[in-house]
Amino acid sequence: MAKRKQIDRNLARYALQGIEAGIEKLQRQAAELRRWLGTKASRGPTGAAVAVATTPRRRKRTMSVEARKRIGDAQRKRWAAQKANNRLRRGGAAGKPEPAAKSRKNK
Repeated sequence: MAKRKQIDRNLARYALQGIEAGIEKLQRQAAELRRWLGTKASRGPTGAAVAVATTPRRRKRTMSVEARKRIGDAQRKRWAAQKANNRLRRGGAAGKPEPAAKSRKNK
């Protein structure tokens, strides 16, 4: 039995060496990809390596009240033109509202 335990321990050592060699190979490949992508590794909350882009974050762009008003006015103008075009296509007058359809009630 002692010989079998020795064989099992040797097998386990070889398996561990193979696994560690595989890990080192993967780490070299990951480092090469990081260099190619231009990113650096940082540790996340779980402790795992996470690729972080080196570009800084953009600040949120805000719009002035005047700019929002100009954009809103221009959009309302486009909607009005589209609505007038649709009314003309249907044959109705531009300033005259269309009558509502009469509902049929069963008597």
